[in-house]
Amino acid sequence: MVLTSASSGVSGRRISSRSTGTSGPAGSQIPRWKANAPYCSGLADRDAPRLLAAAERYGNGGRPLPKAAALEAAARQFVTAGDLGQARRGWASLTPAELQIAALVEEGLSNPAIAGRLVLSRRTVATHVSSILKKLDVHSRTEIARESVLRTITPR
Repeated sequence: MVLTSASSGVSGRRISSRSTGTSGPAGSQIPRWKANAPYCSGLADRDAPRLLAAAERYGNGGRPLPKAAALEAAARQFVTAGDLGQARRGWASLTPAELQIAALVEEGLSNPAIAGRLVLSRRTVATHVSSILKKLDVHSRTEIARESVLRTITPR
């Protein structure tokens, strides 16, 4: 696979993927370059796990928009394949910000109190809470708190 300068965003270079799974300048250890090959081949082959791997590499490289695109493409492939369980539901699908907000909901804090503590807008907190409700398939803050408690109890 060869990416041209127009598709890679790098002017004046041809970039080829190698069997090592890296793309970009030869032997590059830059995470975003390492993500390009699995992303492109994942799209071409409609391979959701490879797209998830690319998303993780983009995330490690500090590239949130390509990460989001790779996650969206992976979710589309999971849904197309009928694997709805992998389409980002449940506790494991929560982002770090959502996990932090869920912990504060567990403590009984209101959205304005959470916003003040995390230095976020009330609307941002409300959006995160709404996303948590949807991902966990629950209908109240009490249920979020219950799920949070269940995840923090250590087995004895």
